[in-house]
Amino acid sequence: MGTPYENQILGAFVFALGVECGKAGVFMPANLFQQTPLDGTFGDLVVGADWCLALEFKREEGTIDSEKEKWSKEALQAFESDTLLKVASRRAHMLCFSRPTSDGIGLFAMTYASALALGTSTTEIDCHWLIQGLVRLVGDQSPEGKKKIGLPPDELEAYTIMSTSSVYLTPGGAIARRS
Repeated sequence: MGTPYENQILGAFVFALGVECGKAGVFMPANLFQQTPLDGTFGDLVVGADWCLALEFKREEGTIDSEKEKWSKEALQAFESDTLLKVASRRAHMLCFSRPTSDGIGLFAMTYASALALGTSTTEIDCHWLIQGLVRLVGDQSPEGKKKIGLPPDELEAYTIMSTSSVYLTPGGAIARRS
């Protein structure tokens, strides 16, 4: 079995999310931005309503490092020094990738900050767990601090605009550009 294409991986994720939403009897908006002008701002896919998640997809695990190539050294340093940006990234921006498993192809995810090697944690999760977490967010009335993943739409939008901005100010006030 060959490696699936990125759009196939994304499609499998959306299909699995739809199946789980159907089982739970919930509705989950999904906005596909892959290969559109907004791909660079919002990522490949944004899912959620009251709480949202931005997702990037890579064809295979070995291509994760290519995401880091989109950033200049200065922009990465500025991102790494911005605590609020890193927290938002860890809560609401995931990078999904495929990997061969004993029974086919598995879909896994890590935070975008981890994919960029920002911080010490590079924990990856099975996308089935991620999908289950997204489904549980629908209609969740628990306090904001109790939610483990996602951001409200306006905060996710602010994060995506800040994280994809072509110009950053470094902590010293210098200008850093995203590649």
